[in-house]
Amino acid sequence: MSDTARPLPRNPRMATLHILLLVLAGLPFFAWAQSCQVIRSPNIDFGEIRSTATTDTAATVVVSCQGLAPFGNQITACIFPGEGVPGGVAPRRMTNDAGALMNYDLYANPAQTQLLGAFGGSQPVYAISIQAGALSPQQIPFNIYARVPGGQMLPAAYRYEGNPGTSILRYSYGPPLLAPPTAENCRDGTFPLLGGAGQSQFLFGTVSAQVPSACLITIATDLDFGSASRLDAPRDQSSLIRMRCATGTVWTMTLSNGNNPANGQRRMASNGNFLPYELYLDPALLIPWGDSEATGASDVGENEDVAFPVYGRVFPQPAPIPGSYSDTITVTLTY
Repeated sequence: MSDTARPLPRNPRMATLHILLLVLAGLPFFAWAQSCQVIRSPNIDFGEIRSTATTDTAATVVVSCQGLAPFGNQITACIFPGEGVPGGVAPRRMTNDAGALMNYDLYANPAQTQLLGAFGGSQPVYAISIQAGALSPQQIPFNIYARVPGGQMLPAAYRYEGNPGTSILRYSYGPPLLAPPTAENCRDGTFPLLGGAGQSQFLFGTVSAQVPSACLITIATDLDFGSASRLDAPRDQSSLIRMRCATGTVWTMTLSNGNNPANGQRRMASNGNFLPYELYLDPALLIPWGDSEATGASDVGENEDVAFPVYGRVFPQPAPIPGSYSDTITVTLTY
């Protein structure tokens, strides 16, 4: 039987150290594996808006990222809300499902100068960088600032809704001791040495608003018949009512019978004496303007000022008693 001698390594310590370095050098390729996800995507509700005024609101999209053992890492995340239905950015749009559209937009800053576009658009990237620890997930709040600009022709009928729909979350990450990835890294899917990048989709919540049926009387001028020494002929004069109603709002405007009516006749009064007169919808003085829906003025609002002349007539009097005659008429706008 022969005994074959086995050669021993010349430097066992160096061999062990060499193997250990290989293990450590391979460690970052596992440690930087990373994922982020949207854990909250809220609905944006503007509530009731006035079409003549700008309306702002805000909401928050929350992204959760986990820094990995043993050191954590640098993460830059960026979001891209979809265009949805109806499509478009600058402006985005809501619809009331009756053919009307309401413009709005989403912004990355409170001053509302940085538009949020869909992925692949020309708008600046909305990116946030953090250093994520290894022990617990790190949340990244993306504050969204939303605006409906004023001056739109907006029918009041039906609620407006928009849905940005399928949206994109992208992220790029790297080792903790290096600078965080840039916004462009995040957008392009590039990353620093020993890092990586990823992407996921999320559903952006609905965007909604309501235009209330609203009307406003802006002007109601006095009707002055002037002075007369006798009333052996009719005296005619007119005044003006100006009003505005939201587009699509059905309205009726009526005039009261005043403070001194008798048998359906309007009358001005002076120290217990009366002077009959009447108010009309038309310059021919054929259609009395009354205090009921059937005898008032009616139409549908178009979100613009509309002027209505009020035509008045004082009837001939055989021998009116001198005095200063007056009456008060209440204008009622129903919608």
